Amino acid sequence: MEKQKVFKFALVGISVSIFDFVVYSIAAGVFFSNALWIATAISGVLATTLAYILHSNITWKAKDPGKFGVIKFFIWNGIAVLIIRPILAFLLEKLDGLYQFALGICNGIGLPFDYNFVKNTGVWVLSVLVVMVLNFLVYDRLIFGKDKVEKRGEKKNVKGVRQPRKEQNRKRVR
Repeated sequence: MEKQKVFKFALVGISVSIFDFVVYSIAAGVFFSNALWIATAISGVLATTLAYILHSNITWKAKDPGKFGVIKFFIWNGIAVLIIRPILAFLLEKLDGLYQFALGICNGIGLPFDYNFVKNTGVWVLSVLVVMVLNFLVYDRLIFGKDKVEKRGEKKNVKGVRQPRKEQNRKRVR
């Protein structure tokens, strides 16, 4: 696994999360304050679209998602958001000892958080981290898995592949 690819993946993920939060906040605060599910849907679709654009052009720019890449990307993200994250949240909700420990640390350093805030935040953060790892693996192997095909007239620079030597004009010495 390339460290550079992981860095780009994290950078794109943080950017998309900030974008998602801003769009959600605007949609919820200005247009859909009485229907937050609409604001969530709008921000989710726009953020997923942005994630595909950024990942295909930054993180996996040398890979070709193929003709069904967009469809696979949206299907996987739908599964991750609608199935995997809720299951993870259900399981992670049961880690009361961890959240009590985190609350103790928060109280010890003077943060005014209550148990519900610490637990809810912990469940969200842990589930997002697990889904991020799954996303990286799925994107790398199933969605952006093929190297881009070399276009006619272009030479692809492949690391680790020995390039043919150029013929040199040498005179024979007798």
